[in-house]
Amino acid sequence: MEFFEFISEGRWFTTILNSILGAPVSAMLTSFGYPPASPDQPISDHFAMQILIALLIIAMLAWVRSKLSVERPPKLQQVFELLIEGLNSQGEEIVGH
Repeated sequence: MEFFEFISEGRWFTTILNSILGAPVSAMLTSFGYPPASPDQPISDHFAMQILIALLIIAMLAWVRSKLSVERPPKLQQVFELLIEGLNSQGEEIVGH
């Protein structure tokens, strides 16, 4: 049961980040006058999860961008373009710029 708690709470990614970047981050924080509470693990779980989510979003957007086409847009791209155009026109009507 401990393994699943470890994975679900995101400590696996925090452990990886701290093993790779822990010493430089700790040194940087100390040089700025903010020594971490735990010098061997200066990267917290919530900050590591923010980094992981940002990386997942970047990967997803890179994948989506590779699927977009100007010459032959897929149906989903056309739907999103119509949705964005509708939201833009609605914003223009409300704001008036």
